[in-house]
Amino acid sequence: MGDDLGTPPPPRYRIVSYISSNEDDDNDWFTLEIRLNGVLFHVGVRLSKFRNSPTLTQQFHQYLACLRADGDDYDEDNSADMETGQEAPGPAVTIIDCFSWAVDPCLELFESVAPPPSDVSSVTLRDFFRPESFDCQLGAVDDHLVPGPLEHRALEGEETPPPGFEDEPKHSPWTTTFPSFRASQLHVVVDETDWDYSPNNILNIANPVRVEIEGKIYYFKAVQPPGDSIGQQEVKTYEKIAAAGLEPDVRISRLYGVVVDGNQQLTGLLLHLIPMHDTLEYALEPETPPSLKQRWAEQIKETLACLHQNGIIWGDAKPDNIIIDTDRNAWIVDFGGGHTQGWVDRANMGTTKGDLEGLENILEFISTGGIEDSP
Repeated sequence: MGDDLGTPPPPRYRIVSYISSNEDDDNDWFTLEIRLNGVLFHVGVRLSKFRNSPTLTQQFHQYLACLRADGDDYDEDNSADMETGQEAPGPAVTIIDCFSWAVDPCLELFESVAPPPSDVSSVTLRDFFRPESFDCQLGAVDDHLVPGPLEHRALEGEETPPPGFEDEPKHSPWTTTFPSFRASQLHVVVDETDWDYSPNNILNIANPVRVEIEGKIYYFKAVQPPGDSIGQQEVKTYEKIAAAGLEPDVRISRLYGVVVDGNQQLTGLLLHLIPMHDTLEYALEPETPPSLKQRWAEQIKETLACLHQNGIIWGDAKPDNIIIDTDRNAWIVDFGGGHTQGWVDRANMGTTKGDLEGLENILEFISTGGIEDSP
């Protein structure tokens, strides 16, 4: 049930994406994608499959207009405000309304092939990296929505051994001095601290960020596509950090191990957890005490100086790559390189000069309270 004010309960699934026909297309249609208990479902809705259904036809046009009015097609990594009514014919409707309208009639069918896990502790990263996928066409007869049969989609790359899970290597194996693990070895950990936590819907979270291996919990940072050079470069930097033997009180992110696929290609990093309060970008407020600002500034300067003394480049220096922990200390994280416009010039990317440029901008950001005057 919803709350006492009549708020409807959250859907039992996660909205993943949607796409629709254009106004100048010959046929009107839209397709909605959801994740339910770790399985992907694609609901196709075509007006050509509506028979003797004037009311549902009118509703279809409302929802199609809503999807079109939202502009760019949606995916969960670039989400829009789905609760805002769009300019569509008739009463205001939302993207969430559209999903409820089209998906709810299919849920019983979907749950027959995607029951919730009986043991959430058995859920691993493999369940997220390689979900099953089904198609379902939704039609209408006599103003009743009628789901069609489920059609199983071939797993991506199934025609050839799929990246991440084949046994026969197809690429030169990638190696590192850190321990390597497979996705199936890493159990996903979620709790009330996760913004999209639901005890019954662990497989519906957007992206798992904490995993358990050998009785310890680590932060998981995905590397996509497998073997991506940026991820490999980040591991090389962590190898330098490990070789430098930096003291434990140097506040930087540290790598425990890596996740690899069946080709020994890098698919993720396992980082030691930092008791995170927020990133500097959001922890810094106009009312932040000057003494705390000075503390953060000094800690960041000291940590960066230590890195440079050991020949280590931070790279993408910016407030979003500084974690403020629960004790209000500043940590430098993310050694994937690159640069962010306004913090480090592209010409200085990956250099000590670039780090110092980023540091100067960060110190200015701190001194001004992080408001308006930031790059």
